[in-house]
Amino acid sequence: MRKPEISEQLINYLEERLLAGEYRPGMRIPSVRRLAAKFCLSYGSAIRGIDFLCEQGKLEKASKRGIYVCRQETPLLIGGGSGGRKIVFFIGSELDADCQSLWYTALLGFSQSASKRGDCIVMTPLPHDSDCNRVLRENAREADGLVIFNSFYWPLEPLPAGSAAVGALFDGNLDGTLSVVNLDALDAARQAVEYFRLKRVRHVVITSSSRKLFMTRGRLFAALWRSEGGSCVFSDGIPPEFDPANGYLFTSDQVCQQACEAAAETGAKPPFEYVPMLSIDGKRLLRADFFRFPTLAIDWRLLGQCLYRELCARMENPAEPVKNINLCGRLAV
Repeated sequence: MRKPEISEQLINYLEERLLAGEYRPGMRIPSVRRLAAKFCLSYGSAIRGIDFLCEQGKLEKASKRGIYVCRQETPLLIGGGSGGRKIVFFIGSELDADCQSLWYTALLGFSQSASKRGDCIVMTPLPHDSDCNRVLRENAREADGLVIFNSFYWPLEPLPAGSAAVGALFDGNLDGTLSVVNLDALDAARQAVEYFRLKRVRHVVITSSSRKLFMTRGRLFAALWRSEGGSCVFSDGIPPEFDPANGYLFTSDQVCQQACEAAAETGAKPPFEYVPMLSIDGKRLLRADFFRFPTLAIDWRLLGQCLYRELCARMENPAEPVKNINLCGRLAV
């Protein structure tokens, strides 16, 4: 059965949660009607998406009881052929739902490239505790290459010498043992400056999570904005109210979504409808449940392809210096 295009977003949504372990073997998933409403599909289109996953052995229908995740133990393997290399793709053992759409879309781009070479991708959970570094070291010895999508909050140690490894959303390169692919924070700051300049605002409120990666986005924007004669301030948490005279920059789509949800809970309009507002990373393009606020979006599938190309270079020559690869985002309104 071919993947039905009209149901692709629903299929991707369910596969994200299956891979991340949010939907575990034997668990009942949301009803077809609920999924159809979530993705604005007809009942028949939603059923075709469910049937596609059932045919792949990922879901099973129980008469009059609903749809369940298959109970059989199946390894999280993608691709693989004779002579193919083993690549371990790490995901968080307690992966936030907020991160799933990002790494899943990156994985699509990565696996499409890897399948052409016959490489096998092994999805492996990485614990959110001190044991994560032991798991990394063991896999570095056994696998040909490692991919780490950084949704981890425990400090990661440098990888063993000679490891072929790449990562995304990292603040650094683990002391020169990891090539990284990230959104170009400086380019994003420049685009944000131009965005607010065209909106004719002089003062911008910046809201960011405490992670260094996101704070860097805000600080670069602040430096460029002030050099243009503007003023800005970092907000301590989501702003309680929005002044149409100001601009509002969010350094991640998740924080911007939280601001919109907070407004919706009070019955107010989403703030992006009446104030100059911009977010960074493009997650809202991948999530049907997100508000449609302006965002500087990275192409996450392209990021996955870049991760694979760099990993191939590292596997072929582990002694080559690690790289910091930056991808420019595009404005999506």
